[in-house]
Amino acid sequence: KKTAIAWMLGDLQTYDQYIRGDVFDVVICDESGEIVDIVCGFYCYDHAEDEAKSLLEYWNKKELTQ
Repeated sequence: KKTAIAWMLGDLQTYDQYIRGDVFDVVICDESGEIVDIVCGFYCYDHAEDEAKSLLEYWNKKELTQ
């Protein structure tokens, strides 16, 4: 019973974030402003920030190897 309630509260929190527009996208652009990567739909700013750091690291390494 406690597990079911915890799941429902989690779903309710996610739905609340969706309704309020509290959803984040990560967009990576090159120096000319062209989009090189985009990931959407993060319901937590911290997760979006972590993904942005990871993508920046990936694209910076890729640029250095070219």
